[in-house]
Amino acid sequence: MSGRIWLAALALGATLAAGCSHADSKAPRATKPTLPAKKLGPGYFVTQPPAGALCAIDSAGHRVKPSVTSDFSGPPTSNRWWSSLMFKYDPKNRHSFALHAHPLVLRARAAGLEVGYPDVPTVTPRSYMHEFSEDLLIGLAGLDAPETRVASYSDWMVTADWQDRLRLSFGHGLPFVYGERRDASAVVIGISKEKRGNWTIFAEYKEAVGVRVGHHHYGLFAPLGGRWLKNDAGLSLEAGTSRHFSLALLPDGEPETLELFRTHAYAAVRATRVSWKFDEKTSTVSSDFAVESDFVAECTGNACAGLSRQPLLALYRHQWLNAGKQAYLLGTYASPRGQMKLLAADHFETQAKLTGILPILPGVPGHEKSRITNHIHAVLDEPELFPRGLGERPDHDAYWEGKSFGKLSNLVQLTDQLGETELRDRLLGAIERRLEDWFDGQEPRLFHYDAEWRSFMGFPDSYGSATQINDHHFHYGYFVMAAATVARFDPAWADAWAPFVERLIRDAANWSREDESAPFLRHMDAYAGHSWANGPAQFEEGNNEEASSEELNFSSASLLWGTLRHDREIQALGAFLVTQQIAAVEQYWFDVDDQVFPAEFEHPVVAMVWGAGGKYDTWFDQDPTVIHGINFLPFTGASLYLGRKPQFVRKNFDVLLGRSHGEITTWRDYVLMYLATADAKLAREHFERDPHFLPEFGNSMAFTLHWLQAWEGLGHLDTTTTADVATAAVFVQGDKRSYSAFNPDAAARTVTFSDGKTLRVPARSLAWR
Repeated sequence: MSGRIWLAALALGATLAAGCSHADSKAPRATKPTLPAKKLGPGYFVTQPPAGALCAIDSAGHRVKPSVTSDFSGPPTSNRWWSSLMFKYDPKNRHSFALHAHPLVLRARAAGLEVGYPDVPTVTPRSYMHEFSEDLLIGLAGLDAPETRVASYSDWMVTADWQDRLRLSFGHGLPFVYGERRDASAVVIGISKEKRGNWTIFAEYKEAVGVRVGHHHYGLFAPLGGRWLKNDAGLSLEAGTSRHFSLALLPDGEPETLELFRTHAYAAVRATRVSWKFDEKTSTVSSDFAVESDFVAECTGNACAGLSRQPLLALYRHQWLNAGKQAYLLGTYASPRGQMKLLAADHFETQAKLTGILPILPGVPGHEKSRITNHIHAVLDEPELFPRGLGERPDHDAYWEGKSFGKLSNLVQLTDQLGETELRDRLLGAIERRLEDWFDGQEPRLFHYDAEWRSFMGFPDSYGSATQINDHHFHYGYFVMAAATVARFDPAWADAWAPFVERLIRDAANWSREDESAPFLRHMDAYAGHSWANGPAQFEEGNNEEASSEELNFSSASLLWGTLRHDREIQALGAFLVTQQIAAVEQYWFDVDDQVFPAEFEHPVVAMVWGAGGKYDTWFDQDPTVIHGINFLPFTGASLYLGRKPQFVRKNFDVLLGRSHGEITTWRDYVLMYLATADAKLAREHFERDPHFLPEFGNSMAFTLHWLQAWEGLGHLDTTTTADVATAAVFVQGDKRSYSAFNPDAAARTVTFSDGKTLRVPARSLAWR
């Protein structure tokens, strides 16, 4: 749960005077903190939280320990679609909330695992939800476990354990639940009490039984030589020594489909793994999604003839759109993310082009330099550059401090572009000193490492960032973007403080499987294509993600940091995150192809994606401007992706304007900046005739005006032309094309675009023509 409470007005207050100079960043580092601490680069993080601070607690306020088995290995994690299995937020629920694996939805309870397939959504005026309803229960005779624990997990899969008697493995895109009974008890497949009058066996073949519950179809697969026995409550698998069995959701009730699934049922998936490569010369990101499986059939004679060693996978829409030509099977599934397609494979690959990433939009002829500069001076003349935020804590929590970092980082880039180096260095020095203030381990602003949950937590915290491990990618994206801005102009500072900055990146999206100080890709759900905000996932609707644009702010900040630092691993991580998330945002937040949202859902966008569906709502406000705008902010030079579909931008804006009764009254800056990616002239007209224009807390008049004027001169983003540098963009206006690239190197270079055009770019500079 993001749970952030936003307001639309500026707030004044707090702590850092505008006169801080760039030279101040060379001041001596702070002494060792009073709290127990460890050194990280020139700074410190504390190993004991500040007095009164609470980390990883349940709804009763008690500390939560990871719910894992004695043989669990690796770092505990959070912010997964299945996190309620590990992070027991409700002390009365020792099992799980609904687990939206897709196409299956599951829920753990004392007797085993409930299984359902919510293929028909419930649509309300503000949401569509594929609500969980139990069809079957997988259990053992006599099973009554006091707690369900996590035995292991991998990138999009988890294995749950009941008293070390039963283990069940399931995951995204897996139509099977793979079972392992660890004693000789009979496996029990119970039919939901509400549906016992509406079920039947529609086919049987050898060890396989096809079961129809309502209009859903399931296949049950016994060990070779085993058999299923029908009873009043369902079916049971006779006791025996063979441990492995499985249950699958079938696309239909044809006997041939049951037989197809039987041939793949003994290729039991044990682990899932994503990997990626970024070819900067072609701006291509290749992402590989692989599964590891065991062939669990115990063969005697020719009993295994015809059985496949390949598992079955179901691909989400954003995957099969970008996976090239695949030999998909005829079966498909419904899901909250649109149609899923069935594939027999142990891996598949998606490819995407990285386009439209810049530190700032280029200045174009017609820029009103003096007017923009006056607005920058207005910011510098404010009492504090880091005013108090508008959140739940008045003492400069990490989220609202981050928004100030975002505002000032844009102004640093802008003052450099305008040739205002003195203003640039004042702003840059302020950012450096404030980052150091967070990185020195001294109260009131510091970072704490929770060793049990392997998480880096900023204090003062907010919106559950410590208590539930919420929103770290939202918060830390602003810090990383600020550090990347500094890295462009003060590489020595970046060299010194890189360990701390990269620790923030690692906390939200650890790219190294070898470094277990943080779980691999904590927030990012590689298979779903986007992140999850809530640590425990303590909702029946599953986990959730608001503010997709703040998620992309973290990812593009990581990309820019890696590019400027010439760290190929972090650059590739950023490229992977950005391209996957753009694909997911376009399909699941914006439904740009009109193929995901139910026909009865009368909105062009959702503000929140949930495991079960989507909501035209936010945690804090039902103003249509906020609902639409939550997926726009913050704007940076890496926000160009919002303009990839100009026709959709106009559709989205027109709906918003109509629902706002023809007048945008909140977040005017973000709405018009979004519109500018498709119709800059109209956006500028709205801006100029608004006498009450006031930017949101994390933005400025100077940057808003720069953005609108830049798009007037640039036109639309060209998504088809790439460059041999990660930081480049091409624009089209009528029959005119313009090219822009940022050179992260310490020497000038020539950037070559995929259409053969070249651009000479000075060192650490942005060029445009």
